[in-house]
Amino acid sequence: MKIFKNKPRPCIVWTGFLVVMAWGLVICGRPTNADEQFFSIEQQERIHELIRQYIQDYPEVILDSLRMMEARKGQERAELAKKQVILMRRELEKDPSSPVGGNPDGDVTIVEFFDYRCGYCKRIGPTIIKTLETDTNVRFVFKELPILGEESVVAARAALASWKLHPENYQKFHFALMNHRGKMSEKTVMAIASEVGLGISELRLAMQAPDISQAIEKNRQLAEALNINGTPAFVIGAEIVPGAIDFATMNQLISKARKN
Repeated sequence: MKIFKNKPRPCIVWTGFLVVMAWGLVICGRPTNADEQFFSIEQQERIHELIRQYIQDYPEVILDSLRMMEARKGQERAELAKKQVILMRRELEKDPSSPVGGNPDGDVTIVEFFDYRCGYCKRIGPTIIKTLETDTNVRFVFKELPILGEESVVAARAALASWKLHPENYQKFHFALMNHRGKMSEKTVMAIASEVGLGISELRLAMQAPDISQAIEKNRQLAEALNINGTPAFVIGAEIVPGAIDFATMNQLISKARKN
């Protein structure tokens, strides 16, 4: 027989009372003497029975509690992330080793962490192009974050080398790499570089420079500090936005950043 059968769901106060009693049993379950024991053995067994029966009758209470806890943790993570963005604003937006596109003097800066072998990064490429074409007051910072193997590293090194040698060609090279489908071997990367007008010999040499490795490592450390675990990930204003967002969402975030 269910204890709460055919009865309305108890209010949250009763639920809280059961939880408090359970916690009391946890912290007082092993009293030093009989006088310190809050409940008799029979009472403790009855309380256990009530709690078990309540959970069996209303398992959604546990799910609701877990959802509330996860939502609270998510909010805490979001607040911490915003603080980190503020603290690391210079590293995010003003690092000279990070390529800049769009309007260098724009009033809103978008920072993207990406990998050239990331399918979602490739998918959002047209959205980024459309954003930069329709809003000429957006400054865009490219953070190379090669996390998908050696081919990703080769492409990132080539792109950063192109920024170092010919910054005016970087954006064209970047989107050409993003538009490529298939393996990203060094041969493929060099072929794409040649197509956009980059000199292969000087590019290969520049790719080996220590500052290229340092730039990639700085991006890795920055992503880790911001709890960015995948690509693409955007920083727009004080917001860290993971995943391939659509054009409307990006514009909403830009408008929010512009107002703030």
